[in-house]
Amino acid sequence: MKKIISLWGLCFLMLVLLAGCRKRFDPSGYIQAVLDLSIKGDEEPVKQYVKDTKDIQELKEETMEQWDSSMEAEFEGADVSEAIQQEWKELMLDILKESKYTVGEAEKTKDGYEMQVEVEPITGVFDDLEAPTRERMAAYAKENKEKILDGTIPPEEADDEVSRTYISAVRENMENISYGAPQTVTVEMIVDGEEISFTGAEEVGALMVDMSGFGGFDLWEAWREEAGFGPAGYVKALLDMYTQGSTDMLRAFFNDVDEIPADFHSQYWDETVRNECAAYGLSEDVIADMQEMYKKLVKKTKYTVGEAKKEGDGYTVEVSVEPITGVFDGYVGVIEDAAQEIMNGTSTETNIYDVAFRNLAKTAAENMNNLSYAESQTAIVHVSEAEDGSYEASDEDLGNVFGQMIAMPDMESLF
Repeated sequence: MKKIISLWGLCFLMLVLLAGCRKRFDPSGYIQAVLDLSIKGDEEPVKQYVKDTKDIQELKEETMEQWDSSMEAEFEGADVSEAIQQEWKELMLDILKESKYTVGEAEKTKDGYEMQVEVEPITGVFDDLEAPTRERMAAYAKENKEKILDGTIPPEEADDEVSRTYISAVRENMENISYGAPQTVTVEMIVDGEEISFTGAEEVGALMVDMSGFGGFDLWEAWREEAGFGPAGYVKALLDMYTQGSTDMLRAFFNDVDEIPADFHSQYWDETVRNECAAYGLSEDVIADMQEMYKKLVKKTKYTVGEAKKEGDGYTVEVSVEPITGVFDGYVGVIEDAAQEIMNGTSTETNIYDVAFRNLAKTAAENMNNLSYAESQTAIVHVSEAEDGSYEASDEDLGNVFGQMIAMPDMESLF
């Protein structure tokens, strides 16, 4: 889900106009007219210099085409929809319409004219955006998270809405636009016959809006945090899958959801329990009893995943675990008990370990109706982040978390 909104250049797009008849030509007024047309879309001032309405319309369209080209160049390689690119363009044009600039008197030069353009930069529209953006993200996530997870809302649609939370916050800031101290740029108008060109235009455009507040926070990292799709959410999704069998949340972290089997929980614990019991030569029926017991027991585990903290190239996530205690209480000396059952003929089974483990599973199942939990313990899970934004949690750290979830008796003491 990682995407980047790229800021397309605030390069000022001056037009190369054929002035036609330049009787009583006012270079300063001409520059002002081109600024008004290019930045504010105001056609009236340029009518003094371009009489044909059709030509003016063509010039305005050319300006928009140049804005589109500039935007496309800046968004090239970024995974942003055309709809958001258009909304971003409209936002920037709306901001620029509030620009303040004054063109000074022109001085004749060898190649044309030179004048000073004073710009009062728009300030504040890109400041303090994190809090309002996060607030909108949190509201969107709360209302739509299940639909995002089950695919009812496609990822592309969700990403667009995340982008809009930022755009909305910027528009809110536009209600209180302020201006910085005036700055001056020298603009030179070069006149070659009927053709007019400029230097210094890009410097003027670059001053129109103070962009220092832009990019003050990572939009997509903030979204992942607010929606639970960040490193901490990834750890919780893994734990939920292993203990609760829930894969919905984890699927949000994978491009290919087929990587996660729907029955992962059952497969994992069946295999884990089988491997643990391998040394005892248990029958299939007893192994099945143990598998069923463990799958029920891990669903009773309690844990709380804290916030992710940046550490080097990755993150650390603190997990607080309340260990299940007493689940095997009342079952000590199991081998002796099993042997006695076999000797007394109260068990039809002859494998002492089959009898012992069957009774162990039965005792645990009975105790599950009245579980108790020990004081919480803390474990740290290290999470690395790949260049594509995907996460990977330390297997060793996850193993430590699992090891704390259930207070297991020393099997030697039982046997």
